[in-house]
Amino acid sequence: MRVEGRFVVYKRGGQVVHIMSGSSAPAADFVVNKGGPKRSFPFRGDETLEVMPLGGGNEVGRSCCLLKFKGKTIMFDCGVHPGYRGEESLPFFDEVDADQVDLLLVTHFHVDHAAGVPYWLTKTAFKGKTYMTYPTLAICKLVWSDFIKVSGVADGSGNLYNDKDIQDTISQINLIDYHQEIEVEGVRFSCFNAGHVLGACMYLVQIAGVRVLYTGDYSRQEDRHLMAAEMPGVKVNVLVVESTYGVQVRFRLLGDLAVQISQHSMDTLAYGAAEARVESNVLVVVVVVVIVIVIVMVIVMV
Repeated sequence: MRVEGRFVVYKRGGQVVHIMSGSSAPAADFVVNKGGPKRSFPFRGDETLEVMPLGGGNEVGRSCCLLKFKGKTIMFDCGVHPGYRGEESLPFFDEVDADQVDLLLVTHFHVDHAAGVPYWLTKTAFKGKTYMTYPTLAICKLVWSDFIKVSGVADGSGNLYNDKDIQDTISQINLIDYHQEIEVEGVRFSCFNAGHVLGACMYLVQIAGVRVLYTGDYSRQEDRHLMAAEMPGVKVNVLVVESTYGVQVRFRLLGDLAVQISQHSMDTLAYGAAEARVESNVLVVVVVVVIVIVIVMVIVMV
């Protein structure tokens, strides 16, 4: 197996942020707000904050991201890759010591973010705590059960876990509500609505004064079912953001779309007024015929 990549973000002199990939020398230096006011990062000396994707880096699927800082290790999400089966679908767990991970924070119930949780909790040496929202757990129970039915062979020998593992996993899950703040072993965290699906959340983690926001999948578009993702009302020092379609324009602004529809309607009326009148007359005839048929049927039935 190979690791997806490693990015180390740290601070020196209060001005330059270095990004390192793997074990090589810094690949690039990024000057923060060059020419503007100095940005406030609460790092001290040569402290190191490491972000390592175990899955979901340069791919869609098996989202799993490690955060290491101040001797604390946090795992965000634990999904599987829908394009693979068995252990090949899991994140690259061999790159981390499971018993050194303090927390697992799950953002939402989708297979690529949560289907690996029962395996992580029952098949590894992980001894930390796991958190997710109430709706996420409720739907995860169904997702996990369905996952083992469709992903393995008939006798279940190819499954990553079984029904008993799912029950054992459920008993280990801790629940968190939006805006609730929890502290575990010096790690303080809370979650905010992320839109996307029911129960989806983004996590704001604070360790030694450094705030890290992990978004998971999120949506800023409000619809008839879900509110738009929230913006935490605090300054964030490190942002780890989902960006599957980050460089693509997939949706027009509602205002622009409305203008285009209006213009298209006007063009249609101006170009095909005569045709529209003919179609209107035909529609009236059809409606009258339907009404007559309905009346006749009612009389016959009576």
